[in-house]
Amino acid sequence: MAANLALALAGLGHRVGLLDADVYGPSIPLMLGLHERPQSTEDKRIIPLERFGIKVAKSVEEAIEGADVVNILRIQLERQRSTLYSSLREYARVYGITSARLKGAKPDVTVMHPGPMNRGVEIAQDVADGEHSVILEQVTNGVAVRMAVLYLLAGHKAPDESAAEHPMPKETKKAHGEPSLHPRR
Repeated sequence: MAANLALALAGLGHRVGLLDADVYGPSIPLMLGLHERPQSTEDKRIIPLERFGIKVAKSVEEAIEGADVVNILRIQLERQRSTLYSSLREYARVYGITSARLKGAKPDVTVMHPGPMNRGVEIAQDVADGEHSVILEQVTNGVAVRMAVLYLLAGHKAPDESAAEHPMPKETKKAHGEPSLHPRR
């Protein structure tokens, strides 16, 4: 998902960086078809690999540098097979998006997170609720989009399709008295 969103944003002309911290899943460089190793400068700074206008970073600061959008993903503690970090505090220190780190992005940066958030872990409270955050709108719209996709996958037709071609089922009454579009079986 992160790679697809990054490709879409880069295609729209935005400066995009991805932090490759995915320990168990496919790595971002492989998903982007990058097989070479990053080079380093004389002062030992790693030069991030780049493909399709997406910079693959190895530090949070590199990924955020000059970014139009910072999309933060949730650390999924429930899926970890073992402890990868000494503590959540350590994870927040190394990877967490803070106001200080966000200063490296463009001044009008948009902060995104699909939710649910581990506040104080992958994102600081003031960043999650800050002026650049669109997280609440993103979560709200994400629910609506997922509902629409499930609706279509369940065999229903999109609203712009001809009603004559696909008549709606007759309305029935639920036991509580409110109308239902799904007849009882």
